[in-house]
This record gives sequence, structure tokens and C-alpha cells, in this order.
Amino acid sequence: MVKKFKGIAASPGIAIGKAHLFLKQEREIVRKEISPELVEIEIRRFRESLEKAKEYLRDLIDRVKKEVGEKEAEIYEAHLMMLEDESSFIEPVEEMISKEGVCAEYAVEKVLEKVISMFSSMESDYLRERAMDVKDVKELVISFLIGREKKREELKMKSIVVAEELLPSDIAALDKSMVLAFVTDKGGPTSHVAIVARTLKIPAVVGAGDFSKKVKEGELLIVNGDEGIILLNPTENMISSYRRRMEMEKEVFEELMRETMLPAITIDGVRFKVYANVGNLEDVKEAIRYGAEGIGLLRTEFMYINRESMPTEEELLEV
Repeated sequence: MVKKFKGIAASPGIAIGKAHLFLKQEREIVRKEISPELVEIEIRRFRESLEKAKEYLRDLIDRVKKEVGEKEAEIYEAHLMMLEDESSFIEPVEEMISKEGVCAEYAVEKVLEKVISMFSSMESDYLRERAMDVKDVKELVISFLIGREKKREELKMKSIVVAEELLPSDIAALDKSMVLAFVTDKGGPTSHVAIVARTLKIPAVVGAGDFSKKVKEGELLIVNGDEGIILLNPTENMISSYRRRMEMEKEVFEELMRETMLPAITIDGVRFKVYANVGNLEDVKEAIRYGAEGIGLLRTEFMYINRESMPTEEELLEV
């Protein structure tokens, strides 16, 4: 029997395929006290895990730049900056280990849970979503502390990935060429899964309630990223109808792409130019692909991110 679910339309497009449940093993970090003579060893263990996490992120950044783009890699560069933050992260964790005599995992959990709680309570949707970044950093460091490093998720066939939530590193662990669509219980239009899905032109519905608990591995789904609708076990008529719609949308897109290089002229014959709003090289490539005739706005704030010093006038001019 077909069931209809509603979420938030996060990335346009339609996908038909079988569900793959992205399940994560729940773990509980308990308070484990250590003797004073073991404090230095525990701090050293924390520092070693930090270095492993940084190495993991550097490799991840290189891979994301190649597979997705420079703009999306900035997500993980921000994570790297968090790991290097002495005053907000490293010092509070080490202070808790030494003063309270607790294990590193517990200290990391408690320190970053406070930051997560702060972001989660903010009014801005965008800032609330950033709690996921902090959670991802927390999970990454703890995974190295307990010896359970993240591994690449293998998809045996092209599937619709269904999850309660997807952290940035979860998304990076997936082979995107095997992903037909994303569906998550949590998240909004500014979540990382939504941003990556839009970049890769993968349909996505987020904020779908408890959908991941209602679907089984391998069940057939239709994901409508235009309207935020998911159909579970659709009928043959529904499948045929959506396949026709997908074909029509493909034809319209191809027709529009053929016209992107034509001059922009109004109905009454006035010629004008269409310029693009860009912030990095990937945006420029996209602008060229869609027929932009120039750059109308270059967002320079991205040139100041992830730098230890201000860019010089020569560097800005070169860009």
C-alpha cells in the first residue's frame, strides 16, 4: 500500500529507486575517572587523536575538492579550524581532563555539547544548522579516541539514501555517483546535505519527521525534491506518471541549455547582458556553462576565510 510523506524541498528533481538506510551505531560516552598520574598520558592521547582527525580532514578536503568542488570543501576546512581552536576547544578539554580527572572522550563530549547547545538555541536557521558542524567534529575526535574511525559507505547499487540525519563527514563518505536522492528526518534548506545535493543536482527532501523509521531497506521510493514529497511503495501508475514527468523535465532542460549561449533580448528587442554572482572558481565555471557574459559581483569574503593573514592587494587583484 502506497504511503505519502511530506518534508522540506531541499534540492529539486525527481528520483525513483530503492531505499538504502544509512544507520549509525549509537554510542554512549560515560564519565570515566582517571588517577592524577595518568592525566598527562590522557592529554597526550587527546592530542594524538586530534592529529589523526586533522589528517583525516585534510585528506577529505582534497577528495571533496576533486569530487564536488572547492566551495563544498570549505565546510571541512571550517571543521579543521575548529580542531585547531585552542581557546574554545583544546584548552577547555585539557583543563577538564586535568582538573576533573576524567577521560578524554568524556571531556570532548561535554565541552562540545555546550557549543552544540548554544548553536541549537539560536534563532537563525543557518546558525542552528551549524550545530551539525560541531557535532561532526565531536564525533570525529571521539571516533579516533575509541578506535572506531569513519569508513567510506559502500553502496552496492544506485539507491535513495535515507537517514535520521547526515553529518558533513557522512555525506563525504558516500559515493555520490551511486546516490539517486537524499531523504533525512532532520535538517533544513541550509543544511549541508541540502547544499551538497543542490551542487551535485541530486534531489533531496529534508525535515521528513520520522520517515527513516517508517521505511525498510530496499523498499521502493519516489522522491519529489520539487515539492518535498516522498512516496513509499508507489503504484505502477504513479511510477509511470513520474517517469514521464522526469523525461519532460529533461527535455525542457536540454532545450534551455541549447539557448544559454544566445544573446539576451527582451520581447521589444532590447539587448542586455546577464552577469553572474560568484565567490570562487567553481561558481565561474558554472556561470560560463549557463551562458553568463561577465561577473556582476565577486564576493570577496571567501578570500579572507581560512587564512592566518590578510590577503595582499596583489592577491586580490590577481583573483
